This record gives sequence, structure tokens and C-alpha cells, in this order.
Amino acid sequence: MRPLRREEIVDYVTWSEQRPEALPAILESKRRRRMHVGESITLLFENRDSVRYQIQEMMRVEKMVKESEIQHEIATYNELLGGPGEIGATLLVEIDDPAVRAQAVGFKGRDLMRKIPGASVKATVMECCGHNGTYAMRVDGFEASARIGRKAFEAMKEAQAPVWATECPLAAIQFQQHAGVKPLHPLTVLARALRADGFPQQIPQPKEGAADATAAT
Repeated sequence: MRPLRREEIVDYVTWSEQRPEALPAILESKRRRRMHVGESITLLFENRDSVRYQIQEMMRVEKMVKESEIQHEIATYNELLGGPGEIGATLLVEIDDPAVRAQAVGFKGRDLMRKIPGASVKATVMECCGHNGTYAMRVDGFEASARIGRKAFEAMKEAQAPVWATECPLAAIQFQQHAGVKPLHPLTVLARALRADGFPQQIPQPKEGAADATAAT
């Protein structure tokens, strides 16, 4: 499928004006291109209209005006269209029950590290790292995965944290390759924090008899 070109994308102000009229047709088109697989999995087969919509929405939400950022979004979302002979689809995991979502969704690693005495989480980066299974390991996917993950790499660097952490081992590989820092798994951070020589600054030990109070907080 032919990739989107820069001249097909309008500025976020113009899109905000066009959006109310364009949205019903876009949502109807996306509805017809959805395929449900089981109870919680949906595949959305992308086309040029759905990808253009995603680009315009990102520009609108982030009030994007820098040309380099717009070009980055276009390159990133064009990857969803696939190459010659390929069909691009977005996989969606949809869990309606809040109780079920609470068991599987959240920032378990971040919350665990916040329980380490004297430690603080400087930033939680929500951007995609771009690895996507074996995609970043393929010749045709390596450079594209780096473009997709650029915002994540930059956000992690901006936090200037002495220790990076991620629960995803593939994300750790991606950060090491493209940002120069290998993140630790949150459980590894916890294990090292409990060792006297784990980190340059040892965590403060609770005073005798204060264990219950520490656990409660």
C-alpha cells in the first residue's frame, strides 16, 4: 500500500476544524475493518485513511508543529501499512471487566520500586520502544524500530535517572542498542537494593522495632 506523503497531512488547527465532519466516516470505516479473535483480541486492518487519522490525532493531541516531529509520526505510522504483498493490522487487547483489568494492567514494577526505602521513580515513560517481537531483529525492521522508539529513548535520557528499569526484556535490548543504557528488571533493582554492595548508595535500614510501621507505609 502506498505510504502517506507529507503534503497529505494538514496542521493540527486545520484538522481540529475538519475533525467533526470527518470522524463519523472514519469510525465507520474502522468498524468494517475490525476482526474479533476470541473474547478479548481484535485485529484492526489498517489502510491509508486509518493511518492518516492516527497521525492527525497525534498532532492534535500533542499540538505538534515541529516539522521533524511530524515527519517522525508519518514514518512511524506508515510502518502499519506494510510493504508490497503485506497486510498491516493493529492488535488490540480489550478487557471490559475492571476487576480483570486490575489484575493484569498497571505499573507493578514502578510501584514495587517505590517501596524501596530512599528510592524514588524519576519518570514513567509511556512511549513504545519499537521492538515488537522479532521486528527489530529483522534487516527490514531494525531502522524502522529505532524511529518508532525514538521518543522513548529521548524521554528516558531526559529523566537523567542513574538506574533505568523495564519489565520487558526486549525493551531492555532496544534501550541498550539505541540509548546506550541497559535497563534492569524491577525485581533485579529490588534484589540489588537489598545487598550492601548492590548500588553506590545503600538503602537505609529500618530501626529495630520499626519493621511494622515501615511495612504499613
